[in-house]
Amino acid sequence: MKVVLIMFSLTFCLALQAQKETVTIIQNGYGDGHFLELVLGGESYEVNNKGEILFNRELKVDRPILGTVFHKSKVGNFFIEPGATKVVINKKGFPRNIEVQNSKMHQMLVEMRSPKNKKEFISSTLKYIEMPMALEFFDSQFKFEKMTFEEVKSIVAQIPEEQLNLIPKALGFLDSEGKNKATIGDPIIDFSATDAQGNSFDTKQFRGKYMLLEFSSTSCTPCWMAYPDLIEVSGKYDNLQVLTFNKDENIKAWTNQATRLGLDIKWPVLWTSKTKAEVFLRYDIKSYPIYYLVSPEGKIIDKWFGSRKSKLTGALEKHITD
Repeated sequence: MKVVLIMFSLTFCLALQAQKETVTIIQNGYGDGHFLELVLGGESYEVNNKGEILFNRELKVDRPILGTVFHKSKVGNFFIEPGATKVVINKKGFPRNIEVQNSKMHQMLVEMRSPKNKKEFISSTLKYIEMPMALEFFDSQFKFEKMTFEEVKSIVAQIPEEQLNLIPKALGFLDSEGKNKATIGDPIIDFSATDAQGNSFDTKQFRGKYMLLEFSSTSCTPCWMAYPDLIEVSGKYDNLQVLTFNKDENIKAWTNQATRLGLDIKWPVLWTSKTKAEVFLRYDIKSYPIYYLVSPEGKIIDKWFGSRKSKLTGALEKHITD
């Protein structure tokens, strides 16, 4: 029995050692006193501000790890991965000229982050289509590259079904093609979504009352500035239902911020929906906060952008007459 335990302990220790690699990060061209800052895997590390070697330490590297280097107002990203842990931060061309030898993940980042044109972006997407991170990057960038419906459809058709969950924006873009956008005077585009506790809400259930849809984001400072006014003004109307739909899913960060600000938000704050990407596309949400006011009959009667209390007060006074 002791022999078995000894062998198990030895194997376990060797496995732990095998997961650790020496991570070396070198600066090229900055000289002493460069004051570069380093974050690896979400954790900040002190770096050597004198000499060529910024960082040299054994770390557990059993998967790709995202690194970030800060220099003044510039930010550069890179990936290290098993077998590819030597990084060179070049001053010339920073932040786009970071090198990580033998890292396929970093090469993907370089090619997809700064393509010369749309054709090159599509080519890089197809080249790395088996990498989940590449699909997530494609999903966040395809609209900025002004890809057409057919171009997006062609790429999506080559993605395995089990990985389609990585491209919700692209799927929403395809699903919304040919469908009407939310417009004042038209019927509301109904949707259902769930809050942080898993409770489901459907816009149809609020027929018979005025409804104010607020499209928001956890990182939106004007949204947080607007909440006290929204709580105060909406509270004056018994026949008004407010719904907040957040673009992101940072529930913990949102809850902590609401608590810190002492906000008592009693209306549903929605986070998840199977049609979320399509909803944000059809409501044409490009900035925050965006508000849609809906009549008791389900017709869109007003829309506005921004957190001004005067606009909120004026819109509700104008339209809510009973």
